[in-house]
Amino acid sequence: MDDKSWDDIQFSNFGNNLLNRWVLIATLVFVLVSSFDCMDDLKAIASDMDDEESSTKLGAKLLGAPWYLFKGLLVISFGAMAVTQLLEIW
Repeated sequence: MDDKSWDDIQFSNFGNNLLNRWVLIATLVFVLVSSFDCMDDLKAIASDMDDEESSTKLGAKLLGAPWYLFKGLLVISFGAMAVTQLLEIW
């Protein structure tokens, strides 16, 4: 039996595989959807606070959080990573 080392294995067709592209896109979608869901849960918890809780520093911080900014930064950062990885694959 012929033993091959990792140096002998050729990965030239690794990037041309369509499956790699779909896994990358599916991962991006999963990360974005799950992150948005977590943010929406935190926003819902913040909006359900009573007057006593909302008057605390944590309550004020949660109520005043720029959720759309966080979502936008998430899309930009993870989207940019996905695009650069896709460009490397193609």
